[in-house]
Amino acid sequence: MSYLKDFFKKIIIKLLLIRAKSVLKKGSKVCAITGSVGKTTCKEFLTELLELKYDVKSTFKGFNTPIGIMLSILDERESGWSSPLAWIKILFRVYTKRIYVPDVFVFEYGVDQKGDMDELLAIAQPEKVIITHITEVHIADGQFSSLDEILTEKSKIAQNAHIAYIPRGMQIETSGVIEYFNPLGKDQKDGFSFEVDKELYHASFFGNFLASSLAPCVHLALSEGISSNEIQTILSEFKLPKGRGRLLEGVNGAMIWDSSYNASPSATRKMLQTLKNLPYERKIALIGNMNELGPKTAYYHEQVASVADECVDLIFFYGESAEYFKKGIKSKSLEIFKTHEEAVGKLKNILKEGDIILIKGSQNKVRLEKVVKKLLKNPEDSVNLARQGEAWDKI
Repeated sequence: MSYLKDFFKKIIIKLLLIRAKSVLKKGSKVCAITGSVGKTTCKEFLTELLELKYDVKSTFKGFNTPIGIMLSILDERESGWSSPLAWIKILFRVYTKRIYVPDVFVFEYGVDQKGDMDELLAIAQPEKVIITHITEVHIADGQFSSLDEILTEKSKIAQNAHIAYIPRGMQIETSGVIEYFNPLGKDQKDGFSFEVDKELYHASFFGNFLASSLAPCVHLALSEGISSNEIQTILSEFKLPKGRGRLLEGVNGAMIWDSSYNASPSATRKMLQTLKNLPYERKIALIGNMNELGPKTAYYHEQVASVADECVDLIFFYGESAEYFKKGIKSKSLEIFKTHEEAVGKLKNILKEGDIILIKGSQNKVRLEKVVKKLLKNPEDSVNLARQGEAWDKI
C-alpha cells in the first residue's frame, strides 16, 4: 500500500511539473523569496508593490513546497491532500482549463531539509531573489544540523539569479549582483521605520525586525521604477498576513497581538523584546511550543523563557516543552495550560483594558489561533486568523 501511494505521488508531481513548466515557458519573470522567518510577509508586500506596474501572480496561502508552487502556477487554491480522487480532479482541471499567465510570478520557497531548494529550483529558476533572515529552524532529526547547513541550502536560490537582496553581513555565492539591506528598523509609538537609499519608510504595525521582510521589497520595487512615494502609500495600507503579527481587539478592552501562525526562537525573542516597549499598561505573553528544534529544544525554550521573564508582566505557556520553558523563568510567575479551553477560561478572566497579549506558537499540536478565536471581542474577526475553514476545523 505504501509503495502504491509513493508511486501515485510521483505520477502526480510529474504531471503537475509538466503542466507548470508549460505555463512558465510563456515568458513571465520570476521573483522568489526564502529565509527562515518573514517569507510570507515579504511575499505579500512585494506582490502589492509590483502590482502597481505589472500583472502579478503569487503563491497561494502557505503554498511554499514544490507541490504548492506548482498548484499556484496552475491556479489551484486547494491541495488534494491524501485523496486520489481529489488529485485526479485537479489534474483534469489543470490540463483542460485556460491558465492565466501574469507578467511576474512571486514565489515563496520553503526549505525544511537538504535537497528541498533543488526541487524548488527545478520548477522555476528566479531572476530576482530575496533572502529575509536565516535563523535556527527545522533542526529536528532528518532536517538541518546547523545554521551553516541552513544557509547553504537556502542560498542556492541565488546561485543563478540576476540579483539577490540579502541582509547586511550575510555571505553567499551567486553569479549575479548582490544588494545588501539593513535587516532592522527603528521602533516608534505607532509602528517602526526603516531606511532604504537614505529614504525613510514607515510601517504602521509593530516589530522593527520585520524590516528584513519589507526593506528588500523596497529595494526591488525601486529597481523596477516604482517611486518611493508609491511604495510608502502601499506600506501605509499594508496588512500583515494572518497570524503573523496582526493587532486585534480582544475581550474586556484588551488587545491581542496575534502571531499564532508559527514560532521560531529568534522571532519569538524579538517579539517579546518589542512587546516590552509597546505603549500598553500591562504586557502579557502566551507562548506555545516551538517545534522542529531537535536536540536544542530544551535550550531554546529555556532561552526564550528568560527573555519573557525580562520583558513581560504575565507569562503563560502551552505545549509539551513546558518543563524546559519553566527553567528559564526566574522572577515572574508562570502558568502552564494543558488545553486550549483552559487557556481561554483563564485569560478571559484576567484580560482588561490597557492590556496587550502576545500569542505565539508553532502549528502542529499547538494551534494557538484556537485560543485567539475565543478571545476576540468581535467573533466576525475570526476571518483575520490563520488556519480557518472547513479543512482546518477537522484537524
